[in-house]
Formats: sequence, C-alpha cells, structure tokens
Amino acid sequence: MKYAVVKDQRGLLRTALGYALRHREALGRFLDDGRLRMENNASERALRTGSEKNGARAGRTGS
Repeated sequence: MKYAVVKDQRGLLRTALGYALRHREALGRFLDDGRLRMENNASERALRTGSEKNGARAGRTGS
C-alpha cells in the first residue's frame, strides 16, 4: 500500500495508516531491535535545553 493511495481517503484511519507508511522503516527497526525505546523524551529534552541556551545568547545585544 502506498501513501499516495491512502492520502486521498478521509478520517482517523487514513491518518494512522499514513503515519505508519511514512515511518515504516523506523517502526520496523523498533520491532526488530528490542533495545530501542518507543519514546525519545531524553533526546528531545537535551535538544531543547541546548537550543534554549544558544537562543538566549544569540538574542542578547551588547547593552
């Protein structure tokens, strides 16, 4: 089943199937490798913390 076929349908099922098709490779890796975690909260938190620090510095002027 291709995403192009599914995207023309409507509703929650379309959304779920579209998501599964777009993330098929990652979902397959998750199912094949039991070491992978379902969520990525730690990595997102680390990225957010780093970008907030960099953004605060970038926004400062020399006043």
